[in-house]
Amino acid sequence: MEANQKKEDFRIVCGTYEKLIYGINAFWGNVNNSDDDIEMKDVDEPLDPKLIEKKKKIDETSLGLASNNKALRLDPVFIYPSHISYIKCIGIGGHHMASGGTDEVIKLYDLKKRKEVGTLLHHSGTITCLAFYQKTHMLSAGEDGEICLWRTKDWEKLTSFKGHKGGVTWVAIHPSGKLALSISTDKTLRCWNLVEGKAAYTLKLYRKDALRIYWNKTGNLYAIMFDREVILYDAANPNKSHTFGHKGRINDFRFIQHEGKDYIVTGSEDKKVRIYDIETEKCIAQWDNGSETRIKCIDVMENEGANLLCTCSSDGIINVWDLTSIFDLIEMEQDEEMQSEENNTTVVKDLEDVEPISRYKTECRITCVCFAPPLNYGNEEEVEKEVKTEEDQKEEKEEKEEKESTDQEKSPKVKTVQNTKANNTNNKGKKQNNKRKRKNQEGGKNKKAK
Repeated sequence: MEANQKKEDFRIVCGTYEKLIYGINAFWGNVNNSDDDIEMKDVDEPLDPKLIEKKKKIDETSLGLASNNKALRLDPVFIYPSHISYIKCIGIGGHHMASGGTDEVIKLYDLKKRKEVGTLLHHSGTITCLAFYQKTHMLSAGEDGEICLWRTKDWEKLTSFKGHKGGVTWVAIHPSGKLALSISTDKTLRCWNLVEGKAAYTLKLYRKDALRIYWNKTGNLYAIMFDREVILYDAANPNKSHTFGHKGRINDFRFIQHEGKDYIVTGSEDKKVRIYDIETEKCIAQWDNGSETRIKCIDVMENEGANLLCTCSSDGIINVWDLTSIFDLIEMEQDEEMQSEENNTTVVKDLEDVEPISRYKTECRITCVCFAPPLNYGNEEEVEKEVKTEEDQKEEKEEKEEKESTDQEKSPKVKTVQNTKANNTNNKGKKQNNKRKRKNQEGGKNKKAK
């Protein structure tokens, strides 16, 4: 990487039905001074040049300015053939990334080095969900009904949570990292104590098609996505809930925040994105994704002062939306809301003039997506110089203390062995001297007798 080249600000990673993992770098830049400012391209050497060349048909990616007055450009950094069957889920924690598929295997990757680093073979059945807590731990879930807690430092399985009688469809770790929620085809929600490694409680669900579950940012609310609705729960009182109905099938959802207030955003089968106000329980905005097929998956992230939404469709299109700008439009369109008599939910007209700030076309059928936070990808010298976090320093200190403790335990043993050898040598020498003395004494006695 040349010194004058710009590093990516974040990365988007997608899994596909074609067993490929896409890594796409995102760059913020200005578009006012065309030649200098738009020169943002910074694509590292791809892992598979043939695949990257074959699928290099890219739409014009920088489509407009975000609320931070910057343009966003998307460029591929790798396309990697990973699993032997389609990829079901992806999880990212720091520089760690994991992918799971119908081949019952969890693949592990290092996003800094852009390489595969290992494989976890434990689940029997499709891997359905991979959830990280920061960069230290990961939960994996599968159709076998088991949930495993892994330590990313050495990828040791710390414990397994068994209790579901059906396949686990999704898990969500509380922002504190102390507990997790899981949903299953057995029509139950289970809460797990991650600190003590045991079950906390179980709630019965009235339907078995619970597909996704997520916490909000503060951890006081969680929501479960079913086929055609999202049900919101109060963590302090799970019996209190609110339902957000939907005409068509919902494929993914997330909590988002705007000006300190929680909202729910959904991506659905009808190719539309919808935003729901949690307080009023109404849909306050919807717009078309601009794709030929359904929205398969979404993710959200805050970066460079912009609140971003990524939507991926089954025809391979990745759109990045600036939610801050969209909320400005929502405020202008509040008067356009109408009440639907069919399902008693709020219906709004499609927001006009809504365009993604960036777009990339993969030409693959996307199954899952994750935003990857900014890291010093690709530049190994910079990776070594990267400022260590308090957690990294703590880990290094623990490793150093553990090593010193081990060395101290070993040292006396080595010394004892050496001393034993020396003592044995001395004893052997003494025995030989005594033997010579006895021989000499016997020889002297014989001479006297003669």
